[in-house]
Amino acid sequence: LQPAQMLLRQPRALLKSLALSVGVQLLMLTVHSLLAPQVPWPNLIWAYCGVTILTLVPVSLNGLGLREAGYVTLLQGVCPPEKALALSVLW
Repeated sequence: LQPAQMLLRQPRALLKSLALSVGVQLLMLTVHSLLAPQVPWPNLIWAYCGVTILTLVPVSLNGLGLREAGYVTLLQGVCPPEKALALSVLW
């Protein structure tokens, strides 16, 4: 069976997995907001989601380089490049 099929057959495992995933995402957004408090939440969420999707493109090893470029590009209007790069390295 595929991992997704196994999760669908075990609703408790699916809920635990979903809760853990949401918890990790909220923790990362909280840490990001503490490191860059001048960046508005909508911009931070947009950048975080966009970079997460960008790192799924199979052109680099574990998204290295794409993550940094994504943060610098998506936060260029609201955050200095050095801070955006620091956020990407933290992630």
